[in-house]
Amino acid sequence: MIRQIVDSQKLERIPLPNEHHARKISTLYDAYGIGNSFCRFYTICDNDINAKEGDFFSLYGIAAVMGGLMILSTLKDIEEIPPHINEELCAFIFASEFEEIGMEHGYANLLKDRLGTRYEYSYSDIHRYNGESPIRKIRPKSKPHLELVYKIVSSSFDDVLYEAWYVDMSHRIRHGISKVYTYKDSTTLTVQYDVGGNIFISHVATLPKLRGRGYSTKLLQTVAHKYHSEGKIVELAAENDMREFYKKIGFSIMGECAHLKIKKT
Repeated sequence: MIRQIVDSQKLERIPLPNEHHARKISTLYDAYGIGNSFCRFYTICDNDINAKEGDFFSLYGIAAVMGGLMILSTLKDIEEIPPHINEELCAFIFASEFEEIGMEHGYANLLKDRLGTRYEYSYSDIHRYNGESPIRKIRPKSKPHLELVYKIVSSSFDDVLYEAWYVDMSHRIRHGISKVYTYKDSTTLTVQYDVGGNIFISHVATLPKLRGRGYSTKLLQTVAHKYHSEGKIVELAAENDMREFYKKIGFSIMGECAHLKIKKT
């Protein structure tokens, strides 16, 4: 069964795993809570769970839905999830027509045949900062104007729409969940979340006319080093062809994640 969570106490009692997608779901809850039509949370289970009694035996996963995006985290080994649960989940995905889905790569592989050719699959490496490469520290801006940040981000990420991005990012920043940095008003990165000693960086970008000067590398290393020196785990996701670059600047591969995008008809 795919059931929407309408009780905040139930969500707060669910023992989320210490993995990227679960942390994204957690921070969405921290930012928006329960009861918003644009940000909803679901359990993937056999029977309704008894959160008060800590009965999560039949709970296989949890999902957050925001607009056309679905984020999914499994709470059991994928081999333990019954086939009928996978079928119900795929039916839910088809009925909802999510534009994008993020999940662990092993579960994405398992669902691939059931979802057929409706989605395009891509896989990214999860890189963790190890602090082993020398860096040249800079002094980035930690409270830049979001209009400038969007100008830089949208020059590299053409699927970022201003209104939705601005509302979400400003809300996250006000709640202390996310933070943005800029350097020389031409390079930016986003700390998507800082939760439980885990930092996740995204949307590293430089204006086209100023690329090739090492600004992104300097900014990324400076911010990663800052949080790493505080004892936090710093991670980011990047495509496979970026492995050597991230290895060179002090990151190590720790895993993979999957990104599904609905095919345009």
